[in-house]
Amino acid sequence: MIDCNRFVKPSGLALIIFLTSHALANEPTPKAPLLEPTRIHFQVEAQEKVAGNTMQATLRLEVKNRQPASAAKDLNQRLQETMQALRTDKTLHVETSQYQTQQLFDEKGRAKDWQVSVELTISSEQWNSLSEHIAALQNKGWLFSNVNFEVSPEQRKAVEKKLIQRALSEWTEQADLIAKQMQLKKWHIGNVEISHQGFMPHPPRILHSFMSMKAEAAAPAPDMAGADTAINITVNGELIGD
Repeated sequence: MIDCNRFVKPSGLALIIFLTSHALANEPTPKAPLLEPTRIHFQVEAQEKVAGNTMQATLRLEVKNRQPASAAKDLNQRLQETMQALRTDKTLHVETSQYQTQQLFDEKGRAKDWQVSVELTISSEQWNSLSEHIAALQNKGWLFSNVNFEVSPEQRKAVEKKLIQRALSEWTEQADLIAKQMQLKKWHIGNVEISHQGFMPHPPRILHSFMSMKAEAAAPAPDMAGADTAINITVNGELIGD
């Protein structure tokens, strides 16, 4: 008798080979790894020096008295008179700050007087007019602290707008040049950051020092000359090759 099982029952080894081959045949073909796009970061700057068109001066008034209430009353009255006079000039912007009351002591540490003080900040684009006000205030006992020259917000905004356009145009030109040198057929812009800052490269020149003015003498209006302010725009961008 012939044993039919010998012809129809595959061996264990043959079954394993068959299953393995079938599984390998059904596995998906591995994909080629995706190449990361070329990314190049660089920045350009555009700068322009602008003459400060706003003059800002700070003065200080101090009043001393044995009684703090009397000192405060005297200072408040003089401050009110000053503010009323300055507000008649519409070209001025006036602010008060640093209102302080403190006890004064002599060299032996004994309580002496009370001092009340306040700071007055005046700004204007009309330099000559402001200089005359400063001289008049010094003659009334106000102490000069400092003077600065700034670019007005309107002027700064106009200059920054022009510099942004210039910086973006230069960035795009450089991006075209870089893409050409890198042999990138196509490219697009990634993240872009625009920052701005302004600084005064040199301190203002005071041709006639306020500090030398004597309150008891009629102080002339000083001759002032402001320094330039450098306004800087930086464009930091990303070039991405397609």
